[in-house]
Amino acid sequence: MARLTIKNKTAWNTADIRRMVRAAEKYFDLKGRRTVEVTYNHGSGRHQMHGRARIGVHMPAFGSNPPYVAEGTWLKLWLPYGFAGAIPNGPIDRASVRDIAWLIFHEVAHNQGMEHKHMGRKTPLFVVWDQPDLPPAMGKGDWQLRYEPKVVTPPPPKPKKDLVAIRHARTQKLVKKWGKMLVRAQYNLDKYSRTLRYYERKLAERMAPKLATEPVLSPPVAPPLAAKEQP
Repeated sequence: MARLTIKNKTAWNTADIRRMVRAAEKYFDLKGRRTVEVTYNHGSGRHQMHGRARIGVHMPAFGSNPPYVAEGTWLKLWLPYGFAGAIPNGPIDRASVRDIAWLIFHEVAHNQGMEHKHMGRKTPLFVVWDQPDLPPAMGKGDWQLRYEPKVVTPPPPKPKKDLVAIRHARTQKLVKKWGKMLVRAQYNLDKYSRTLRYYERKLAERMAPKLATEPVLSPPVAPPLAAKEQP
């Protein structure tokens, strides 16, 4: 049996869709590999569902009867978010199963090479929504199509933060940090103050001999003024 890849992005059960596609492939005698994409339809059309498919190509070959068919290998289904009256996590009503079954049957017929002109009102492949019968590919078996939406568990509520306690703890850390920095700064200040006094004494000792050997110069004395002659 050829590979059948189902890329399902919906809550519709993948195994149920696979069974329907396999039944349609068997009806049309399709033996090639196939990729089926399933996504949600965001529109508001009839039953909110539709599909697209790559149409197979009939290629007449010499001596072949019937002609060789290059099968379409891709189809895509846009399915609704569930039908009214659907049972959560269980089979839905038969009418809804028929609608989706006919959609799958129709798109697989395109893969076989049929166009809409081959599926007219007078053919058994004509699609009528809400009709009582399933597609001929499925007979009258007990078909189901489960809709299983995931139950999203809300996250637990976050505890309310005590901002006063948080800021108090942060301030304690800052006081401790800056207290250490203050002790270190005071230590360095005392250390370099002692070093500064040491070098000041050294400079004073170096300058003392020079001051002792240099003569002390007295300021110059102005000569006395000559007495003015009396007449």
